[in-house]
Amino acid sequence: MNCLNRDTLIFWFETPPKVSKGAFNYVSKNWKSKVIYVINRDFSKDRKMTNWNDGDFGDAEVIFLFDAEDSAKVIKKVFSENPTALHVIPGFTNNIQKRIKEYILVPGVKLVAFSERPDIMGNLIEKFARKIYFYFKYTAIRKKYAPFVKAFLPLGQLGIRTFKNYGWDEKIMFPFMYNPVIHKDFANAEKPKNRVIRFLYVGRFYFKTKGIDTLMHATEYLKGDWQLDLVGGYGKDNDKVVRWAEDNPKVTFAGSWNSLDVCNNMMEYDILIVPSKYDGWNLLPNEALHAGIGVIATDEAVSDELITASGAGIVVPSKNPKALARAMQYAIDNPSAVSLWKKKADGYVDKISSETVGNYFMEILDYNFYLTGERPQCPWI
Repeated sequence: MNCLNRDTLIFWFETPPKVSKGAFNYVSKNWKSKVIYVINRDFSKDRKMTNWNDGDFGDAEVIFLFDAEDSAKVIKKVFSENPTALHVIPGFTNNIQKRIKEYILVPGVKLVAFSERPDIMGNLIEKFARKIYFYFKYTAIRKKYAPFVKAFLPLGQLGIRTFKNYGWDEKIMFPFMYNPVIHKDFANAEKPKNRVIRFLYVGRFYFKTKGIDTLMHATEYLKGDWQLDLVGGYGKDNDKVVRWAEDNPKVTFAGSWNSLDVCNNMMEYDILIVPSKYDGWNLLPNEALHAGIGVIATDEAVSDELITASGAGIVVPSKNPKALARAMQYAIDNPSAVSLWKKKADGYVDKISSETVGNYFMEILDYNFYLTGERPQCPWI
């Protein structure tokens, strides 16, 4: 990468970075100029309980607006002291974007955005209504922001297609991902050889978005030897899921995991199940591939593109218990395929490392703001 005289880089976060800070912390250490994280509000209690607030912000200078006596004054000072900075915003609807709108929607601003797709979910009627509503809402957002956004990074290929439908110019769009810090103990990297296929679900117990009810129904079709552990213990449907697990001899509710232990704990399993009905970018496939295990994910996880690209598992249609059951049954009946998925995960994981994603992010900024090199190509697709 060329050694450039880069400007200060300022990230405006709604909450402390967690899902994205693997790549962004790498950027903070390699940008060769000042990097600032400005954070609007603190984590929720649920997030803190699983150690999301681990305090690791790379080499970035961190400004917590929620601790400031006059946060509006702090925001004004950040802009006045960094007139040539590049500003990075995570979407268009967070409170932090509203607070800084007067400073970023001005001629000459150097503005970068990354964003999940809007949450078009629910039953057929709900989805239809949301689709119409979001078309008008996000078309209006595009008209407001597009004159100032020089680089736009939707999450996943699904994000690219979605925002293209709202009129965004493909020339400024680059597929991106959430990239967490992966805590992996390489001293214990050798995975066990389980006699029974061990499936794993990690996340919120919430039917509407996470689709754990689809997984529950899928298990009714399974035959042979298998085990399923459910990790979470929070969410709107928590009590229903826990009661179901207690009544099923092949299913165990394993409580919650510290976020720093997820990757290491995953190594004890064979396959992660991601039955998403809607996600902006489900992080669990990232963790599972780093753990070196296979993944069965739905086509609404967005991060399912990692499974397609790596070959380390199967992608199935969302909200389809029978399709999910067929994929799980295939794994039960074909342990050699499960072993192959693990090898493919190990061979692919460098494509989604924080170094790879962080360098890709910097190449996008260099290409768009400093006019260097050729248009960056997404490294994990």
